[in-house]
Amino acid sequence: MALNDKLGEEAERGHRRRRDFPIQSRTYDDGDGTGTGGAGYIGSHTVRQLIAASYRVVVLDDLSTGHRWAVAPQAELVVGNAGDSALAGAVIEEHSVDAVMHFAGSIVVPASVADPLKYYGNNTAASRNLIEV
Repeated sequence: MALNDKLGEEAERGHRRRRDFPIQSRTYDDGDGTGTGGAGYIGSHTVRQLIAASYRVVVLDDLSTGHRWAVAPQAELVVGNAGDSALAGAVIEEHSVDAVMHFAGSIVVPASVADPLKYYGNNTAASRNLIEV
């Protein structure tokens, strides 16, 4: 059974497990959220849940491992690197972003062993650049 089918069945039965998402406060009703890596598996599912909870979402993703088709049509997709401080800052300012959920990390262990500096650059340096915005 597909994950979406299972979640749909749980919703029909009244289960609310999926409402326990990272952003629960409704204080951001007039703001946006940005999801980096929102075109990947985990990020795209998170984006869909946030949209279902009535949040406006902007996705910042370079599509290096994610897919344009995975981004919910209700979300705006900005193609670019989350570690690009100027771009991230412009997206945050343009969309009055109140919260950022960062999923743009590299996770393939054999590749990280083969090219550790690439992984350091993406997972550590790019994350730091995003946090400093």
